Amino acid sequence: LPSHHHHLPLRLVLLLTLVPSVFISALPLHAATITPPRSLPSKCIYHTTQQQPKSSLSPQKFYRRHIRGMLPCVFRGMGTTWNASNWVNRTSFEQRFGHEMFNVELRKEQFRNGSNEPTTKRKMTLKTFLQQHQQEDLYLDAPLTGSTLLHDLPLPKVLQCAALSQTINSVNFLYSSGQTSSYLHQDGYQNLLTVHAGIKTVLLAPPSSSTLLYANEFTLLPGLSPVNPDEVNLTRYPLVAQVKFWKVVLHQGDSLYIPQYYWHHVISTVEGVKGGRVEDGQTLPSNIATNIWFQMLDYEVELQTKEGLDEAKDVSAFGMKYSEYVRKLAPKKIRCSGGAEQQISLHTLLERQ
Repeated sequence: LPSHHHHLPLRLVLLLTLVPSVFISALPLHAATITPPRSLPSKCIYHTTQQQPKSSLSPQKFYRRHIRGMLPCVFRGMGTTWNASNWVNRTSFEQRFGHEMFNVELRKEQFRNGSNEPTTKRKMTLKTFLQQHQQEDLYLDAPLTGSTLLHDLPLPKVLQCAALSQTINSVNFLYSSGQTSSYLHQDGYQNLLTVHAGIKTVLLAPPSSSTLLYANEFTLLPGLSPVNPDEVNLTRYPLVAQVKFWKVVLHQGDSLYIPQYYWHHVISTVEGVKGGRVEDGQTLPSNIATNIWFQMLDYEVELQTKEGLDEAKDVSAFGMKYSEYVRKLAPKKIRCSGGAEQQISLHTLLERQ
């Protein structure tokens, strides 16, 4: 056997040697690992309902358990009471925001035919995008800098603490007709992803999986794994089989907290369409979401000066060392003043900053 197969479990070695490589290279990420993706533990799932609109998780507990603890969590139904939940109404959405300009990606699968190349973008109004996105291969993934859409996004309860809200960097807007597939990637920020329409299926892996995901062999940008998540080539990237992923399925109103440097792959589909497939003559609903990016614990300078690490080169070591710094140096608690921020929108918050 080739030397790079010696450290693999026997089951996978047999798979790699007995099954033609053409089949091996076609495995989607969720099927390419020895251990099937697991659900998040129940302690990481928080439920919000119309009858009980407040999550039981305070900003202080959210910080302690999940930001400092570097543990993903889901808030079921947190966004159902937001004005953004009305974005599913295409007519009113276009009337209110159709004039806004965005750079739109001209493909929905970020890996295309095995190519890990930058995506071509075209600038257009939101109205034009809405008119074309069902027929064309378009994906809107852009920051909401100064956008009026931010008025419909309140500051989430778990971030209603100055120690957290003041670290919000930006809000990103995601819109497509479904059938989108992201890179397998990590972010240099904490990420709160909220779905306003459609379904998002997310695979998550901690920074300790960076070596198994060939993080240092990036070909486009640091933080983007060279592994094609839609067609994992286990002959070329055999270590991927050892990764233990968490799998989270988000529906309208659900939010997912993704810790900094966590690896994630996102597939976006639409409600009521099996497999996200387009049927003849059917007008599909859309997939709409937002990201809130914030950076509560920033140790980049320390990792550069004390550890000699470069985030743009030492991707694997940087993420793992960051996790170690959080465990050792992050404050055990944060202080939050009264509820002055409870009714604030993200537009007002970011204007102040």
